[in-house]
Amino acid sequence: MFNQVILIGRLIKDAEVREIANGKLVANATLVTNKKFKNKDGEIEEKSEFHNLVVWNGASAFATYTQKGSLVFIRGELTTRSWEKNGVKQYRTEVVVNEFKFLDKKQEQPADNVDIEQMKKVFSNSTSFNQEEPEEPADNVDIEQMKKVFSDSTSFNQEEIEINNIPF
Repeated sequence: MFNQVILIGRLIKDAEVREIANGKLVANATLVTNKKFKNKDGEIEEKSEFHNLVVWNGASAFATYTQKGSLVFIRGELTTRSWEKNGVKQYRTEVVVNEFKFLDKKQEQPADNVDIEQMKKVFSNSTSFNQEEPEEPADNVDIEQMKKVFSDSTSFNQEEIEINNIPF
């Protein structure tokens, strides 16, 4: 069986970090992705999906280096947990994050300084995040360069989510 989720989107608010009983940190955040499509009448529509994230390994780094509107790459797996509230069973589907990458470029860096080798590093599987040694956010990452790198395997024909359009 295979359970893997890959997302690129923006956080709708700052991540919340808490310490659980055994002293381990966990971060929770919500990621929004969107896509544009033509409906049956030929009109362009936009649909947004909201994804609940749970970050165990690297929770501190995730919360430190992200904020509302941050662009992030997420690789993880879907889980559904349930509980009972007032006699009614409640469910919540979440993405338990196994890997994350920071995709925002530094403001002072021009977008045309992105190189293809750096983009490959951003999406490599070799990075492991842990609380003791948080990794710095990726430098010089540009969404246009990502489109070029993944144009043959991933559809990026959607417009970027604007921070001001997030209703939270």
